[in-house]
Amino acid sequence: MKQEDRTGGRAILSPACENNKSFILEVLRRKFATRTQVLEIGSGTGQHACHFAEHMPWLLWQPSDLQENLPPLRRRLARYAGVNLLPAVPFDARQALAAAASRRTLHRK
Repeated sequence: MKQEDRTGGRAILSPACENNKSFILEVLRRKFATRTQVLEIGSGTGQHACHFAEHMPWLLWQPSDLQENLPPLRRRLARYAGVNLLPAVPFDARQALAAAASRRTLHRK
């Protein structure tokens, strides 16, 4: 069953995200101080994306996740009022890694 069907149209809340977002934010503020864009792979509930975008307004934040996980993620992102959080896009890291590995082996002699 797809996540969208299990949520009944509600945004999902992850207690772990709520508990660790402040600690992660402190690290990201230092690491991303000179960056302007971020691609978040596997945005999940969107809690981190919203929190980090709110507290790092200089960053343009691009959430992504598997196609089947996008409906509840997009519901969460729709609640964010800032301008630095882009709409979630489908991204399957497994396919991206497989393509990168294939490209690397094609260039080997």
